[in-house]
Amino acid sequence: HFQVSNKTIVKCNPKNAGPGGSTSNLSYPGTDSTLYYNRYEIKSDWGWLDLLHLTDTLNNQSASLDKVLDIDRAIWMIAFNNVMVNLDSYTGAFAQNYYLAMDNNHRFNSIVWDLNMSFGGFPMPGSGSPLSVTQMQSMSPLQEANNAARPLIQKILANPMYKKMYIAHMKTILNENFTNGSYVTGAQAMMAIVDTAVQSDPYKFYTYQNFLNSLSTDLGGGGGGGGGFSIPGIQKLMDARATYLNGTTEFSQTAPVISNINATSPVINGTVIVTAQVTSPTYVQLGYRYKLTDKFTYSQMFDDGLHQDGAAGDGIYGGSFTMSAPVVQYYLYAENGNAGIFSPERAEHEFYTIQAAAAPVNYHEIVLNELMATNLTTVQDPAGQFADWIELYNNTSSAIDLSGIYLSDNSANLQKWYFPLYTTIPANGFLIVWADEDILETGLHAAFKLSSGGEKIFLSNTNGAILDSVTLPAAVADMSYERYPNGTGNFTVMTPTFNAVNLLTDIDNPDVESFITFPNPTNGLLNIRFSGSSDCKSLTLRNALGQTLETILKDNDNLSETDLSHYPSGLYFLQADSGGKVFKLIKD
Repeated sequence: HFQVSNKTIVKCNPKNAGPGGSTSNLSYPGTDSTLYYNRYEIKSDWGWLDLLHLTDTLNNQSASLDKVLDIDRAIWMIAFNNVMVNLDSYTGAFAQNYYLAMDNNHRFNSIVWDLNMSFGGFPMPGSGSPLSVTQMQSMSPLQEANNAARPLIQKILANPMYKKMYIAHMKTILNENFTNGSYVTGAQAMMAIVDTAVQSDPYKFYTYQNFLNSLSTDLGGGGGGGGGFSIPGIQKLMDARATYLNGTTEFSQTAPVISNINATSPVINGTVIVTAQVTSPTYVQLGYRYKLTDKFTYSQMFDDGLHQDGAAGDGIYGGSFTMSAPVVQYYLYAENGNAGIFSPERAEHEFYTIQAAAAPVNYHEIVLNELMATNLTTVQDPAGQFADWIELYNNTSSAIDLSGIYLSDNSANLQKWYFPLYTTIPANGFLIVWADEDILETGLHAAFKLSSGGEKIFLSNTNGAILDSVTLPAAVADMSYERYPNGTGNFTVMTPTFNAVNLLTDIDNPDVESFITFPNPTNGLLNIRFSGSSDCKSLTLRNALGQTLETILKDNDNLSETDLSHYPSGLYFLQADSGGKVFKLIKD
């Protein structure tokens, strides 16, 4: 999900958690990695230096924090912990129960986990005494903002923009689930699902009646990891908490309103113009990226009449960027002196999408020409690996820009992998794509592999129009599934012609090797003459799928004949038992 590939993963759970023990609070104890061993667990092959760099940046160079941490994910995590009174977390006493996973942008993603103590199941904040139910209901939205032992919260809430984003995310969580009371219906539905299992569970920590009363009634101290503290009734806690939060100064501030968002849909490399009506902001920001694994790029939007925004001062803000990929994801953020708002509100997890106008490529101008799903010895990719590969062919007399063209092995997701910007295929020429998921290696590497058991491959454009497709049969090792004639014909299993014209000739020239055949094509009887110098004693006959049909033995005169009349018309292969390349045979 986070596109982690050979990157650092840190489990943030101290080995000696508890009163007086260590925490995973992201403080900076120094450059000696041994000082971190009791606080964190590296789940990847390496990562201590990455973790040290993060903690150093957070505590000592926080202006650069966005370079090493996905700020938005961190804001969502601490907003979630606060709204849900989830104190068995980074926010609470032990600063634990989250992961840090580095993505391909070299930023850590904070991932909350172990949520069974949410809704006040653990009452210990990051500072101070245990909270009563009443104190949980009215826990400040800025809890731990001034606690130097929670530097992630302290540094984020010390940044005026991040603080407004944090309150905006808290409002989204609260309004979508608690202010409207929808969480109660959801909880009751879950309770109905597990009711029978709860009744029959001989190891449950609490009684069945406790379970039935869990929405409305506080439970005294007991098992379940509660540490002897009182556990609030969920509805009793959250109804009061929603009322409290909505009445706080932070939640009562009026944010700008974003409406009437419009975006042009240009061709690849064209300019995208985004406009929106925004009421009384001091700052409007456009965030955009070209794929899910990218960082968002941010730029300011203006109402000055100079950014495709209409007249200056009319409340319409404009911004632009280059359409450098077939699809772009974007969102807006606006703030005034007191509050901020996102559109869509769940950004950056949710966003708007623009598709470029379809590339002007017609059906079968570019085709899937040759595919190999089991490449054991045929050809190596630039990294020296024997990877699956797909060959495209340009049937036209002009070079074609493949921007906006996709390859996929999933009919439900035709846009699985797109060609990098400025990729072209020459006139009447070939292009190789390695289907090996090694997207960071040199060359073109698709985000999927070919199945040796057979599957369907699609070539499509941005609008979802299929330009070509092929259904691969079960693969034969080091044999291709290719068009004959090249670029236009039907597919069949053949000897590979990597990055070259597909030919139906015997590649190994059997006249000077093991045997010759005649006539070829044949409509029935096939004559075979074995070379006198060859030690070949038999031939194996296979069909176009590579299945063995029969073995043909030579006689004492180095001759043989076999009747093929009972086989259907098509392509067949002969191979000598002494090895050598495959000889193609046509049965007409």
